[in-house]
Amino acid sequence: MWGVFLTMNYRKLYERHYGIKIPKGFHVHHIDGNRENNTIRNLILLPGKTHSELHFIKNSLLGFRDEDILKMLNSPHVLQWFKAQFVSLVEIMPDLEFWTITKEMEDLAISQGSFNNGKYSYETFRE
Repeated sequence: MWGVFLTMNYRKLYERHYGIKIPKGFHVHHIDGNRENNTIRNLILLPGKTHSELHFIKNSLLGFRDEDILKMLNSPHVLQWFKAQFVSLVEIMPDLEFWTITKEMEDLAISQGSFNNGKYSYETFRE
């Protein structure tokens, strides 16, 4: 049975697990970056803007080898670019923190059997 969930469309898996329809403008993000890992603990719902910014920053900052970074740090222009990327990351951190805490609360409610049975609902954690 788990094989079905692991190969299922991750958006559908997320909707089924949380008993929701993903709202327009939201994306399901793979936390570990592996799009093959569709386990529910690896999926988080993010506003599209936050999701896009996260990927832009991640792709901008990652992928450099240490020796390349050391060479680039000798350039004031490159330092300014790195500074801008880190500022962008700091700016989206509160939004990422909110959605991470929301996921934790939803998962806790589901594990306690109190999600979508009247005690808590999807909207409880999204307001």
